[in-house]
Amino acid sequence: MAVRIARIIHMGKVGGYAARIDGALLEVDGRMLWPSSAALIMDARRIGVEVSTHVIDTSSIIGDEARPDFQPMGTPRAESQWTEFRRAA
Repeated sequence: MAVRIARIIHMGKVGGYAARIDGALLEVDGRMLWPSSAALIMDARRIGVEVSTHVIDTSSIIGDEARPDFQPMGTPRAESQWTEFRRAA
């Protein structure tokens, strides 16, 4: 029998951890995002899913705060350049 192994993903913008298995996000008791990788691993093992020790990090290389268009979650975003470009056309 083949062992299914979930891959841990650190969701940089959201600030939590998720796991991918067989091309879909892992869901345990309705949860798809965990506050720590340890909590994710504990829940995954509880339902019999093995988890990889490697973590895929989706954070920006330069850090989100260094980007000129960065807006913390929950704050209204200014109109993007794309919107302005579309209006001008």
